[in-house]
Amino acid sequence: HAPHEPMSVLNVRVVRGQGLKDADLVGAPDPFVVLSHGTQTFQTQQKRNTVDPDWNEDFEFLHMNDTQPLFVKVFDKDIAGKDSMGQGVVHLGQYSRMVWHDVAVPIVDSKNRPAGVLDLQLFLSGGAHTAGRALFSSTQAGSHAQASPQFDAQRADLQRREQALQQRAQELEQWQRNKHEWEARMSERDAQDGGGGGEFSARLDTYRAQWEQEMREKELNWQHQLTALQATLAEEQGNRERQLREKDEHWQRQLAS
Repeated sequence: HAPHEPMSVLNVRVVRGQGLKDADLVGAPDPFVVLSHGTQTFQTQQKRNTVDPDWNEDFEFLHMNDTQPLFVKVFDKDIAGKDSMGQGVVHLGQYSRMVWHDVAVPIVDSKNRPAGVLDLQLFLSGGAHTAGRALFSSTQAGSHAQASPQFDAQRADLQRREQALQQRAQELEQWQRNKHEWEARMSERDAQDGGGGGEFSARLDTYRAQWEQEMREKELNWQHQLTALQATLAEEQGNRERQLREKDEHWQRQLAS
């Protein structure tokens, strides 16, 4: 490779497929994915009888330069061999380094018809300072490890909780708008009632106190949940960074030996 283009490592997780169906075939396929980057090729396991397969499989490529795309091909495994369901491409130059990216890759068949979506996660190392570990990884036949089911379950749970929090935040915003409108109507009724002292004004004061108490409880509960979620996300990020450091140290020891 050119001297000014430092080697780095491309980590790819094949997460799942969505709507992976061959328009020319009848029934659900038995899909698997083939990844190609430069001269390196890896393959996922086959999933049976599904158009929405979950893989969560990790692969590692030696990355020479950003002009080399990542090609993904989806196949249907059958008795006679395999049938191509479609393919997609990821242009790596648009993604920043040292950050995990969620990438949805559109899959199209040989007739350029939509054939589903492949969800990936990408991490591209920083370049020159990781050249040693990239060189080490290039001597391997190819790393292929199943992702931790526990980690995947935690990630899915965090995503569900984050969506729930976003929904609660929207509900609170709507509730606050309703509260302001209601208070405006109460103020108008207070004025019509002569400034207070009547039965209607007393009822309004009671309702106002109930609404304000409910508002305080909702806001406090939401803040507690948000704080807990932020702490969990920070812990997950710390664990991921520690795993990367441990893997880097392992590569360095292998190079030294």
